[in-house]
Parts: sequence; C-alpha cells; structure tokens
Amino acid sequence: MPLLENIIKEYKKAFNREFTRFEILTSIALLYFYEKNCDIVILEVGLGGKFDCTNIVHPIISAFGSISFDHMSILGNTLEKIAIEKAGIIKENSNSVIFNQKAVSIIKEICLSKNNNLNIIYENEISNYNYDNIYQYFKYKNLNITLNLKGKKQIENACVVLECIQILKENNFKINDKNIITSLQNIYHPARYEIINKNPLTIFDGAHNENAIDNFISITKDLYKNCQKTFVVSIIKTKDYKTILEKLLTAFPDSTYIFTSGNNLEKFLSSDILFEEATKILPNNKNLYTNNFKEAINSLQSEVNFIVGSFYTYSSINLK
Repeated sequence: MPLLENIIKEYKKAFNREFTRFEILTSIALLYFYEKNCDIVILEVGLGGKFDCTNIVHPIISAFGSISFDHMSILGNTLEKIAIEKAGIIKENSNSVIFNQKAVSIIKEICLSKNNNLNIIYENEISNYNYDNIYQYFKYKNLNITLNLKGKKQIENACVVLECIQILKENNFKINDKNIITSLQNIYHPARYEIINKNPLTIFDGAHNENAIDNFISITKDLYKNCQKTFVVSIIKTKDYKTILEKLLTAFPDSTYIFTSGNNLEKFLSSDILFEEATKILPNNKNLYTNNFKEAINSLQSEVNFIVGSFYTYSSINLK
C-alpha cells in the first residue's frame, strides 16, 4: 500500500488543492480500521454531510442527532438547507435513525427516494422518566435505562443509540442487553455538563448553538434553579452569539456574567462585543463584566459556576 504522504502529494499536484487536517486524520483512521479488521466503526461526520470526507463510507446505519442552526456560513441559513446538507450521508438500500424533530420531513423524503429504511423515534415511546443530580432514568421499549449524562437531549441521543443497536442486532451482530445498560450507566462525556471543580462548584458545558444552549438551560433550571450563579461565556466568531446570549441571559437575568475572548483571539469574538450585546439584553443587570479567560475562571466564587459557550476553551481549564 503506498504511503499516505505520497498520495497526498499526488493529490495536491493533480488538483492544486491541499488536504485538510480533518481529511488526513480521517484517511489515517480508515486505514487503521481496515488494518485492525474492525467489526463496527462509529464514524462521525466532520461538518454537514453531503461534502464531508467521511461520506465515502457506505454505512449500515446513518444516525442523525439534532439538526439545528450551526455552521450557517457553510451549510446554509435555513433549517431546510442545513437538513439537506446533513441528509447527504443517506445511502441507497441502507438504514437511518433520527429522533422526531422539525427537519424530519426532509430526512423522510430523501430516505424514500433512496430506498433507505428510516426509523423515527417519538417522544411518547419514552416512559418512566426521572432524574437526580447524577443520573437520568427512563424506559425505552423493553429496556430500563440509567443514563450518566445530563439533559433531556441526551435522552433523545441515547434512544437513537438504542435504535441503532436494534438494527445491528437485526444484521446479526450479537450485542448483550446487560452490556448496553451498563455502558449507558457508566458513560462519560467530557465537557458536557461536566463538574470540573467541587469547591466552588464549577461546571463546564460546551453549549455553542441554539439547541445546545436550550439543553443547558433546561438542565440548569432543573438542578440549580435557586442557586447563586456565575457564567463565564466565550463564543467563537462563527456562532450565532446573539441567539445564544438572548436565551442564556433571559433564562437567568439575575446572575453574574463574565465575558471573555476565549483562549484564542483570532478564533473567538472579543469580550467587548459579547458585553455590548449583553447590556442590550439586560440593561439593568450591574453584574456584567469582561475579563481574560484564565483570570475569569480563577475568580469564580458563586454557589455554582458555569463555563459555557465553546468546547475550544476546555483545554485551557486550570482551576487553582
């Protein structure tokens, strides 16, 4: 097999175009999976779907998460356009799984055109829902699940996983229900409502689009409704920062907010832009501040503190 480096050079010469970092990593990953003779590979799309380099694969299942307004400068400025781009991963004579949502009609139409078996999960299929500060509990079909992730959106994601597993079973993969239940109870997702410090209580969540911030707000209202709160907010330039701020600040208008320029001045919106927008939303809140990222997180003293708005700041967390 020729070296990947040589293939990249030949590609560049033929098309006068550089490989992207993600394309190189995807190529390495696919070679690795091939050499290891993997039984199952979970391959996540990088961006969109239709033109993503992962789309060379013909999967057993195409699984869709929440389709929302994100990467609009590339995928389009309407939910329909974004859904069409994401639906580009749907393949002929295969399977797809999605939780019922606004864009489901587009997915359904494309699946029909490609003889793709679409499995739609509906909210009324979930029962016995409950939660505490650690777990969420629910029943989906015949399985009673304890989920070690926060937020109802994660319930939806877990049901998508359960439906995918059922399809794999129908394709002669042997997967034990006990292993499924144990895995969901022990699953760990860094940077998704993760407690990163207990004194003071500090939680990191990479919520960076409308759906993610809705989920973050819902969890916070359930678990910390009556607590004194401080939010450290950093948002990259490609995100819909006005919508994120509108939702967050109106949900918790009496809280303290510290706006930062993240850990990369080129990638993030400036703290001044975020502060200016915040003063329009909460003109009477005197607890709106700006600071650099590291000083902001090391100054946290509220009953519960949140670092929110981007996954990119996660690598810079270094609480004293």
